[in-house]
Amino acid sequence: MRVAASNPSANEVASDTETRSPRSSTVQRHGERRIPRARLLVIDDEPLIGTTLTYALEDEYDVVVTTSGRAALALLAQDPLFDLVLCDLTMPGMGGPAVYEAISRDYPELAPRFVFMTGGAFTEGMRSFLEEHPGARLEKPFAIHDLERFLSHRV
Repeated sequence: MRVAASNPSANEVASDTETRSPRSSTVQRHGERRIPRARLLVIDDEPLIGTTLTYALEDEYDVVVTTSGRAALALLAQDPLFDLVLCDLTMPGMGGPAVYEAISRDYPELAPRFVFMTGGAFTEGMRSFLEEHPGARLEKPFAIHDLERFLSHRV
């Protein structure tokens, strides 16, 4: 299932000096050239996480949310152009490690831009995976300003 991660008001004029267009993924300031917006893919089985991240980040990023690993892979098959992937570690069905392995295999350019969000690794297998996984991670719960600072160094 794909959850549309946009707010109708984000499609309207943000101010009298800036116009955003999610369709073109750009920000245009009057008198300046278009600046591409970074695209984030959020994969989390908790819809509230996706909604919260969309609301918090939509002014700076194009945020697309899926609520399962399988939905994320189906989306990537149609549209693999993302600047960063934020993925929950523990999800029913296809968990974060399986999503990461599939993305590493099918979209290797995304593997270095894959970030796990986790409230903790509760099984030995998950702990081992995180110890071996060289990528970044965000510990839940995290404050939005900490996420913004984290993203500013990676996107």
